[in-house]
Amino acid sequence: MKIYYFAIFLLIGFSFVFYVFFRCNMESYLKRKYKIGKTRMKKMRKSKLNHLWYEEFHKQYDLGAIYHINKLYTIFFVFAVGIHLLFGWMKIFSILFCVLFCIANGFLVILAGFAYAEYLIEEFGTVLVLFGVNQRKGIDSMLFFPVSTMMIIFSAVTAVKFMMDIYILS
Repeated sequence: MKIYYFAIFLLIGFSFVFYVFFRCNMESYLKRKYKIGKTRMKKMRKSKLNHLWYEEFHKQYDLGAIYHINKLYTIFFVFAVGIHLLFGWMKIFSILFCVLFCIANGFLVILAGFAYAEYLIEEFGTVLVLFGVNQRKGIDSMLFFPVSTMMIIFSAVTAVKFMMDIYILS
């Protein structure tokens, strides 16, 4: 059972890393598209909701669907992690965690796609990059996105498999 909690912790951490990747690229997207400076970015992110959901940016610039998907992801992810931390040993809450985590990862696939597309646009000027050398002398490609998408989906499927192994198949 200890390995189960460790594995779930790794899956949650993995999803969080992809979300941080989205956040970094979202900030560079806002700076580039709306010509927002660093001091104005800091000023507009004063409260937690502005920092987490870009509430102030959405009011001024209408961020569109990505704003709502970001909001839904953070809500589902926080509820999933909270339920798992507080009630993870109970069967019904473990199943609820699994459902919420899968939904959150579905939103994360969209956020990661947006982030990777924005990264490629910032780095190369287009999304259509078969293989390109970035500024840090690394190789980037649009072919990496399906791989990262499969990794996010795999983390959600792994959580489902853990639940099935522990509660249903045993």
